[in-house]
Parts: sequence; structure tokens; C-alpha cells
Amino acid sequence: MGYSVATVIQPRFHGKMLEFLAENWRGMKELTGGGGYISDPSDDLFYSHLKHQIGFDYNASGRERFYAFLACKWLAVTVGVRRSKLRVDDGFSLTFPTPVPYYVYDGFSKMPVIPGELPEGIVQRGRSESLEWCRVDETGVSLLLGLNDCDPFEEFFRRVPDWMEANPFPEKGDVEKWSDARDRYFQDEIREHLKPVIDEVRRLDALWRGANG
Repeated sequence: MGYSVATVIQPRFHGKMLEFLAENWRGMKELTGGGGYISDPSDDLFYSHLKHQIGFDYNASGRERFYAFLACKWLAVTVGVRRSKLRVDDGFSLTFPTPVPYYVYDGFSKMPVIPGELPEGIVQRGRSESLEWCRVDETGVSLLLGLNDCDPFEEFFRRVPDWMEANPFPEKGDVEKWSDARDRYFQDEIREHLKPVIDEVRRLDALWRGANG
């Protein structure tokens, strides 16, 4: 089974961005020498059929999955359509005071992408949670990267059980804070592992901005 992740592009940029990515996109094998399946950027996806979309079909985890999602976040920040009301899943929706960038998971879940600080006045319906996960920099890179974005065979994962033994998973309480604390502890290693992908998206960003102002 596979998945799709995509960004709805402003119509005036859709064709131009497809041409740009066709000329400049580099796959995981070229970046790191390996990886699971990720399609090239396309507007014809298996599980997503949005008008003016660009995205990826994939059947991968770790760094390869991160690449597809980061590219869609970058597209959202750079040329994506913006909305103020986003349905994240069946039981959870968000309303922002002004339209924000977003990407779409499997043709349904609309995930906000917020460069910098979260705006005031966000209305959450269905549940209430920290929205730190949607904060990114100017190229779509999350301000707090997670272990879930990494390949579990990396050397630093051997230290995760020791951290979890010293910081047991909370039976009651704030699981999000526990998870954020774990990711902050390993943030340097996570960023180093994901550096080839982050650097590549920043290369694309520089090329795009250089050609389009």
C-alpha cells in the first residue's frame, strides 16, 4: 500500500513549478545513495486528485518520507494556495485569523504550515493540542524536527532506550511535552541525519527565487 502527499498550487505558478521541478529535482538515490519509493514530483497522483496539485506518491518511511513532506511544505510556503479553515482529520479542524499555507495528506487531511510564530486567535474544534508541529522556517523545515523523520538504524537511535528509561512514557499527562522533550534532546543528531534533504530543498528554494525574484 502507498500514500500520497501534495500541495495545491496557485494556478499562475502550477505549470511553471512543474517545469522547474522537472529540470531541477534530484531523487534520494542521487542525494544519499538509497531509499524507499518516492515518485518524482507530479500533478497525477494515485491517492490525491486535487486541482492544480503537485506532490508525490510514496511507500517509504524515515528520511525518504521526510523528503516528500518537506518538498510539499516548501511548495506550500512558496507558491501554495492559502486557506483560513482547514480540516485536519475527521474530528479536528482549525480556523486561522488569516489564510495560511497548507499541504494535503492522501487527498484529505489539510495540514497547516506556519512560517515563524503562530498567530493569535486560532480556533480549534474537535480537540485542543499544541500546534508547535506546524511551525516552519522560510523553506518549510520544521522548527522542531522529530525522531519519526529519521531512519531507526542510525547510530544515535541506540541511545533512545536510555533516554526513555530515564524519562518514562507518561501513563497520564502531556504526551506531546514528553515527545517534544525527547526530540529536543536528540535535535542535533536529527538535523545532521536530515541535512542532505534539508540542504537539497534549500538549493531548490535558492534556484526558484533566483529565477523568479
